[in-house]
Amino acid sequence: MGIFEKASFGEATMPSPVDQAREALEAIDFGKHIDRRDSLKLGIASKEAALNRANARLDELRTLIREQREPDGEAVAHALLSDGALPPATDELEREKEQILAGTKVLVRQINDGYIPLRGPWDDLKKEIEEALEPVIDDLAGRAQGLLEELEALYAASAALRRLVSSGKVDQIWRLSGTLLSEGHELPRTFALKGEIPVEPALLTLNQVPGLEDTKLRLAQSVRRPTTVDMRRY
Repeated sequence: MGIFEKASFGEATMPSPVDQAREALEAIDFGKHIDRRDSLKLGIASKEAALNRANARLDELRTLIREQREPDGEAVAHALLSDGALPPATDELEREKEQILAGTKVLVRQINDGYIPLRGPWDDLKKEIEEALEPVIDDLAGRAQGLLEELEALYAASAALRRLVSSGKVDQIWRLSGTLLSEGHELPRTFALKGEIPVEPALLTLNQVPGLEDTKLRLAQSVRRPTTVDMRRY
């Protein structure tokens, strides 16, 4: 049976991990998450547009204030002759500028805050996807645990045999399995690893051969799990 394929028990067929995951994935409301992302972008865009308008008005106010401080007599005289309307007083312009500055500070903060959820727009969606993929993840974890147990068996058998023989094949099996086991420092957090690895009982029956018994050249019943230090010695 290939990886992730359906398992059959008599006439009943269990859905494969991929089939279970697909069904769960199809039940996720992806549109909800896309709409939320788009809504966040629209909110930021509207605030950025307001900020641009505010900055443009600030540029106008600074120009008007500068002109008020150095009034153009010709322009003022022309205004008096035409309709008598003078430019706004400097105090009024300063008040408007301060009001707009206060508003722009709030807008900048809101825009920055709005970008925070957009750094990970799919974080909540990924949690749902992870839950949906749990059958596939569990299947992989089970296969990985089986592989580790096979590596442990290979290491224990080859380590025990190295006490009896000088075989290049045995040495290579020992080195391969030992290196893989010793490098997995974080593996015990997820997988069940043995500190003392038993040698397979079938292999231990060789200890009953009379000649081996007489010479005390016996296979060890178990070996300690290898460390990186152990493997670097060879």
